Amino acid sequence: MIACTRSPPSDHLAKGYSCPPCLALGGAVRLIREQPDPVIQKIVEGWPRNFDARRGAQLGFRADGSFDEIIRAHIEDELGPRPG
Repeated sequence: MIACTRSPPSDHLAKGYSCPPCLALGGAVRLIREQPDPVIQKIVEGWPRNFDARRGAQLGFRADGSFDEIIRAHIEDELGPRPG
């Protein structure tokens, strides 16, 4: 599920919020509901929690600063930069 920094997300666009998940989903954001999924939970629990990223930094890679930054990058990759 895409997380949003405001709650509830269902009326964010109507209120003019511009958080990336709401922008990415457009009007569909009001269809989001929190529903645990054991299959997804099992996948996420298998992800590494602690790892050493120094080698990546030495190669010039940088960590994303926030979840919002990840969503913005994804939107730009898929749709191109926003005008203005």
